[in-house]
Amino acid sequence: MRWLTLAVAVAATVTQVTAKAVFAHFMVGNTENYTTSDWLDDMRQAKKAHIDAFALNMAHGEETNEKSLAAAFSAAASEGMQLFFSFDYAGNGAWPKQTVIEYITKYASSGAYFRHNGQPFVSTFEGPERADDWVDIKAQTSCFFMPDWSSLGAKKAMAAGGGVADGLFSWAAWAWGDWDMYTYTDASYAQYMNGKPYMMPVSPWFYTNLPGYNKNWLWRGDRAWGDRWIQAQWWQPEFIQIISWNDYGESHYVGPVRKHAMGAFDIGRAPYNYATLPHDGWRDILPFVIDMYKNGVATIDYERLVAWYTLVDPSRCNPNGTVANTASQLQQEFEPHQVMDNKIHFAALLQGKPDKVVCDVGGDLTDAKVYQGPDGNGAGMYLGECDVEGRTGVVRILVTRGGATRVTVFGDEISSDCSRWNGFTNFNAHVASGWSSAVVNARAADISEAVCVNGTGMHVVKDLCEFTCSLGYCPQTACVCTRLGKQPTLPKPSGVEGYPLGELDASVSGLCSFACNYGKCSDFKKYCSTTKFPLVVRPQSLFEPLYCDGGLAQPGQEYFDDLCSFTCKHGYCPLRRCICSVGWGFANILDPNTTTTAKPLSGVEDYGLCSFACQRGFCPGNVCFDNGEFDKWWLWGPDYDPIEDLYLDDDVIPNLGCDPANKPQTLDDLAKAAETGSVHSICWNQWALEILFATLRGIGGEYEESLQGYDKLFSTYEKYIRESVGPQLQRFASPGAMSSPGLKYFDCVVKRNGKVYSEKQGCQYIVLERLPVDNWHIEYTLRDEKGFFAEADEKLGIAREWITFGEAQLEKQCDDSMVGDDGAHIHKPKKASYCKPKITSMSNFPIAIDEDKVPVDAMNNIKKTGADIIKENKKKLITLILSIVLMVIPIIGEIGGALIGGMAMIARVIALIDIAGNVGMTAYDIIEDPGSAPFAIMGLLMGFAGGTRSEKSLADAGKARKAMPDTAVTKLGKVFSENDRKVQKIINACRSKR
Repeated sequence: MRWLTLAVAVAATVTQVTAKAVFAHFMVGNTENYTTSDWLDDMRQAKKAHIDAFALNMAHGEETNEKSLAAAFSAAASEGMQLFFSFDYAGNGAWPKQTVIEYITKYASSGAYFRHNGQPFVSTFEGPERADDWVDIKAQTSCFFMPDWSSLGAKKAMAAGGGVADGLFSWAAWAWGDWDMYTYTDASYAQYMNGKPYMMPVSPWFYTNLPGYNKNWLWRGDRAWGDRWIQAQWWQPEFIQIISWNDYGESHYVGPVRKHAMGAFDIGRAPYNYATLPHDGWRDILPFVIDMYKNGVATIDYERLVAWYTLVDPSRCNPNGTVANTASQLQQEFEPHQVMDNKIHFAALLQGKPDKVVCDVGGDLTDAKVYQGPDGNGAGMYLGECDVEGRTGVVRILVTRGGATRVTVFGDEISSDCSRWNGFTNFNAHVASGWSSAVVNARAADISEAVCVNGTGMHVVKDLCEFTCSLGYCPQTACVCTRLGKQPTLPKPSGVEGYPLGELDASVSGLCSFACNYGKCSDFKKYCSTTKFPLVVRPQSLFEPLYCDGGLAQPGQEYFDDLCSFTCKHGYCPLRRCICSVGWGFANILDPNTTTTAKPLSGVEDYGLCSFACQRGFCPGNVCFDNGEFDKWWLWGPDYDPIEDLYLDDDVIPNLGCDPANKPQTLDDLAKAAETGSVHSICWNQWALEILFATLRGIGGEYEESLQGYDKLFSTYEKYIRESVGPQLQRFASPGAMSSPGLKYFDCVVKRNGKVYSEKQGCQYIVLERLPVDNWHIEYTLRDEKGFFAEADEKLGIAREWITFGEAQLEKQCDDSMVGDDGAHIHKPKKASYCKPKITSMSNFPIAIDEDKVPVDAMNNIKKTGADIIKENKKKLITLILSIVLMVIPIIGEIGGALIGGMAMIARVIALIDIAGNVGMTAYDIIEDPGSAPFAIMGLLMGFAGGTRSEKSLADAGKARKAMPDTAVTKLGKVFSENDRKVQKIINACRSKR
């Protein structure tokens, strides 16, 4: 990203433009498993949020493109939604010109295709190297072309293809380092676009950890969602694009979480799925802020608040190599905790300034700081934040005004537990929202003729901008507006002429002139003077961020000294290997001058140093391996593959001449022999494999033996599973428990003594223990039917047909330690006279049914016949059957479905009895991915994958094992983990002999 100066100041007054529209970036590649209802729901939710169109991002050659486009345009037509193409030239390479023409020609005639001034609207993600293609594409399709060529910068992008672009879209939606989001990049586009339309990016967050795509960084998003919409109202661009609707891999999705749309986490080899956190609340403010941007006015129907925060302190858990900023875009990198606030941030739509906003974290209350609001403190959007300061617990936020609580929001627990995401820090945001029970219909002040009345800027002009913007002068070239309002009354001008100091430039001239005329010039002496100095003509903007212009290797990484010295000098300075020395302004950019596949030798992680340096002519042979030519000093040999870091050939493994009489019989024996050297190291691999083969060969006999009498046992076994449904379902959708995962799929209306107490909100935010003692009724509405049944099946093994919805009632509760009709928690001695019954009834609540449709309680009654014997051996029987089934799945595949009740039944069995961690795999692993790592290892070792066991097949097995994190190995059970530990010990001994 580059911030460039403007030659002249842009007027500070909000200027209305015509045909304004708001789009959302939509990843077509994530829709392979979409259903019609998914498409329809996305369209409806987007329209409800006042989004005009989806920008359909498509990578060339994606298998799902044709199917998904047909479904998308059909759903859009039925819902009155609009769509347009955004051709992705970065994902799978450049789009062929003719293919682009064919797509536009085919779909532009649809009534659902978005048009600008009658022309089909088309955009891209990158692809400036094919800019010339668009001369012909435009000629044949008459499209209005507005690409994102951000990699070039605004000036070069406007010139690309002979000026073929009709407007430009910027991808620079995120803040640099620990800065707030500024508008200097927007200003650079305004300078070079010569009045052509501009599409401003708006995004709430950014975090990605997809090593398969070489992506593992975040950009600070703490205040961005609220601040950026104020900036959009100030700038009034022709178009706005929200990044994104459903890009889960970069954590900036504002659409619903769809677990079947997250293939990027598998393809990108993510260490965990960090995108399961809901972001729906971010949409709650969209109708208001979009109407303000388009029309200058908007109405608040219900007062509401949306809050976002991380669920674990960013500095507490393992960051898994994640950095803030990215060297891949020549940015200086930081540790995440150095740039993230670790606060609860919020945006509230209120009919007036709140008296107080309070954040409650685990019962510890603190007052929020409301740092921004509408001019005059009337109806509008208020922005604020609360310090977390190491507190943990369930989050509650209360907005009070006039002595009453106006809005209450409940959010998920902030925890110090790192185990939820494999021990890593999830830098994604959790988003919670809530709204008032009463309609307010408050109209915000019209900003059509407003000016900026509050602003800021980078440190080089911060004080100047704060003064001049407060008086209505806030040039977009140098300052960033934070509030719009009526033109303030100006002080009497002094007539003093101010000038920038010599080390500044012309972009500060207007600020100094205004500040010295309407204020005291001496107050701004670090910027301005009454003496006119010759101004520096800078080759770059005064508002550029810091760039690395030199560097050296991190302590302990001296192996990379030469590489860091070269790459950091040209702006590429990855934090995990190099220390950056910073300069101000443009980096000393050096473009690639050669093609290379250079990588470090011996599997060393270099964070792209070899690739960057070797493409620019500097390729140290003692560190980087270039284009398949082996360094003579390393003596790797002809069968070494430096990319895989393995020796590979297709020859059958020969007899190594090891004496069978000396063969260890167990892994323990072999591990001991490796330690003592009693068996020659050349035999270790052979004996290890033979011991494992013997173990695996024994499975077949055990399996056949276990089948004896199996049919008789399975009916009893299945009945036990059915008995488990009720308790599991109760935990999954426990009324009033915020930690109960099933509640997020429901909306609830709470009634007190027959009257509505709380309007519709997510059921996960209702905590029964916090309600006053009284007669309560909760009406449940299943909002996400597909998600509810999918998670119940996947996580619990409860089939859809085992669940019904009906009336339920909790037992009467008498809390003797509490008194007070208002529900205040006041401790008293334990006397019955102090307590009142709390009766909670529920309608349309999920309850379990058995095959005879009897009440839930009846499911806990076990028939007397054979019950005692069955109960005594139940766990032993289940563990035995499952352990054998799990081991032979690579052999029997789906053939065993009829015999053992089907793969889905096995998955349900494991989930329902809560022993998945002991016997091996989750339901998803078994049903969706029988070729996952453990099965791949067993199958390849036994020769299932292609007959003869060669070095290639064993290498594939080894790669599968190396890809498994320690948590996955542990999950395979105690026996597997212990044997794996022994094998890894032997492998390490082999490595020490290399």
